[in-house]
Amino acid sequence: MPHQSGPDLVAALRTMLPTLPVLYVSGYAEERLLASIAGEQLLPKPFRPAVLLTRVRRLLDARVALSASAASAAPAKPSTKD
Repeated sequence: MPHQSGPDLVAALRTMLPTLPVLYVSGYAEERLLASIAGEQLLPKPFRPAVLLTRVRRLLDARVALSASAASAAPAKPSTKD
């Protein structure tokens, strides 16, 4: 990206969407890049389409599992029936 790094873009997006899943794709494994995305998913280039699909599926499945976990941990809503 010409004017913003991937990690900067993700930081900006996460101010609005804190649980946004991210998969970085890069042909570089520089320490600076790896340090700036610590804790995030990285798919190094080159990769096969099947590997990309698998990684995206894992991210989406983890997000669904996290949402389900949060929903089950939420307190029950009080009944409005008398």
